[in-house]
Amino acid sequence: MTNGIGTKTMKSIYWALLILAGLALQGCLDHAVGNDDPGKFGAVDKEPAIPVETATVAAGDVAAFYSGTATLEADEQATVVAQI
Repeated sequence: MTNGIGTKTMKSIYWALLILAGLALQGCLDHAVGNDDPGKFGAVDKEPAIPVETATVAAGDVAAFYSGTATLEADEQATVVAQI
C-alpha cells in the first residue's frame, strides 16, 4: 500500500527542508551574535556619528553670567522729580 509519494521523493523533500532550515538558522544566528554587517549586501546610508564628551558625575555650584554692551533706547519718556 502506497500513499502516492515515493520514498525517493520523501527523502528529497526531507533534505531540502533540512538545508532550508539550516540556512534560516545561520541567518538568525549571525544576527543574534552581532555579525550582521548592514553594508555586506549593498551600500547603506548612515548618519555621521556625533562626537560627545563624557565626564564623571560630581555635585557642585553652577554659575552663569552675561556680559555685554548695548545702546538702550526708551519707548516712552517720564519726568522724575525728587521729593523731599
